Amino acid sequence: MKPRISEIKHPNGVSLNTPLLIPSFSSKGFYLGINSDTGKEESEILGMMLHSRELLTDTMLVSAYDIHCNYTPQPKDFQCCDLTFIDSGGYETSNFVDFTGDSKYSVPKHDWDVQKLKETISNYPEQYTLVQ
Repeated sequence: MKPRISEIKHPNGVSLNTPLLIPSFSSKGFYLGINSDTGKEESEILGMMLHSRELLTDTMLVSAYDIHCNYTPQPKDFQCCDLTFIDSGGYETSNFVDFTGDSKYSVPKHDWDVQKLKETISNYPEQYTLVQ
């Protein structure tokens, strides 16, 4: 029996075959501290993204919440994949702890609502197609 494969064509011309494993990055459960060089609040997830950049080619998923809080690079500054999925940020702001999380860090939550989500998405660079 052959697995079922589907092709998804994105409006920007990228074609993806499913099933698809999408590397995802989230600040939830990671250490959040002040960068001694910049004095800014920073999540460990930033370093993980920068270190894995050369391995990311097809897709990745990041949180709108993390983009808004500058825990991940801004989309215009981190174009390494054919297609980047941006999720709602609900996971990062929830109190839910799953088995993959590291519950030793309690990451403070910033205000997050639908308006901030819309603002984050609307700030996505115009040269990249965004499907909502």
